[in-house]
Amino acid sequence: MSQLQDINYIWLFFFYGLSFFIMGTSALQQKFRHKSEFPLLTSIQLLGAFGVLHGLAEWVSMLRIMQAYDNLNWQLYAIETFLTGFSFLFLMIFGFSMVLKETTKNIKVHIWVPLLLMSLWSFFFLGRIFSVPEDLMWQITLFNNIARYFMGLPGAFLAGISFFQNGIHLNSLKLNNYAKMYMVAGALFLLYGISAGLIIAPLNIFPAYLVNREMFLYATGFPIEVVRAISAIGITVMTIKIFDSFSWEIQRRLNEYEQQQLLIQDRKKTIQMVHDQIIQRLFGAGMLVESLMDITEDDDLKEGLNTLKTDLNQTILEARQFLKTFSSSYMGIEDFKENLYNLVERFRFNSQTNCDFEYLVPSMVLGRITEEKNTELYYIIQEALMNIQKHAKAQNVRIRVYSNLKEIIAEIEDDGVGFTMTHDNTESYGIKNMKDRAHRISGRIEINSNREGTRVIVRVPWEERKS
Repeated sequence: MSQLQDINYIWLFFFYGLSFFIMGTSALQQKFRHKSEFPLLTSIQLLGAFGVLHGLAEWVSMLRIMQAYDNLNWQLYAIETFLTGFSFLFLMIFGFSMVLKETTKNIKVHIWVPLLLMSLWSFFFLGRIFSVPEDLMWQITLFNNIARYFMGLPGAFLAGISFFQNGIHLNSLKLNNYAKMYMVAGALFLLYGISAGLIIAPLNIFPAYLVNREMFLYATGFPIEVVRAISAIGITVMTIKIFDSFSWEIQRRLNEYEQQQLLIQDRKKTIQMVHDQIIQRLFGAGMLVESLMDITEDDDLKEGLNTLKTDLNQTILEARQFLKTFSSSYMGIEDFKENLYNLVERFRFNSQTNCDFEYLVPSMVLGRITEEKNTELYYIIQEALMNIQKHAKAQNVRIRVYSNLKEIIAEIEDDGVGFTMTHDNTESYGIKNMKDRAHRISGRIEINSNREGTRVIVRVPWEERKS
């Protein structure tokens, strides 16, 4: 390359690496990753690790182009390749976590598959370099390509697909601006996957001799690193915009949540005041009327006092009914949480069973759930626990309630005797009642049972938002 081309490449790799490094450090600094149902935010450290490591790898590549340490060229290339492979490990885990975490959480495929690939790649890469010192640059290029084919390409594609999926869910929640940002970020990850994981260094192996960066340069007139840099800058801009937007959204939700808590406290004070003062005074007035009825001998007065007593009792009944309606109509997700904790405590006391309860629904969810859905879901969980107490003979029970962008999910699992999944058993009153309740709130219920225990999974979709 000419000196001008070298300078252009140096600047190109500098900004390419800088983009990913900024994205990585920004991602690692996010403070709300444990407080959201968004997979991006809960897996953000993985994306941050990818960005930082990949940025460092591109800067090492820049040093090679600068020929600042020409006597250490193959060592720098090996470091660059190892950083690249390690960064792709985190990108692949991030992509798997976004797409497959919920369906593979028990066996953790989203972690073990990338780790296995990275372990095999590192073993053969390091072993090859130290055992066969001939033609090192070709060997390092080979392993650089392998890392891009088997980790970079699938990792970037999984990340892109997951951004698209989350964009669709956000769109269904009428969060259109966030949905667009996710869609754009998904497209940029796919572009990056093609440019960095498929169009790579030429080698006499398939498919590197058919599709490589030299052929791309010949066909387009500019290097593939330009496309990588553009996609890197785009990914960085979009992810930072998403972080900023969600920081603002979470702060808004926090303010909304605090206002809701103040409203709930005010309602509780109102309920207490009505119960302790108004109803009690009405009750006292009723007792006074009864006393007057006992001491008077005037039949007309007795009849009038009796009518007054009846009216007072009716007023007390209506006031209590009002309090019941007033209290229950504003039950939110936090009340649901408190009721579940009380239910689990009663189950532990009554059944003397070891019960592990996890409630992982954030206080500030982007979804909405009605009181009817709260109530029905509560009774489904209650019914499942009653069945365990009556029939399962279980030693251990695990209850897990969590949420994602689409729904709130409850899992109830025991290690009891189970039952045969026949029509008679699955249509028994208790199970049929659970299915009917799930159906009424547009939910889905899965019941699986064998000799090792029973597992019930209930999924209740969030309410659709109004535009």
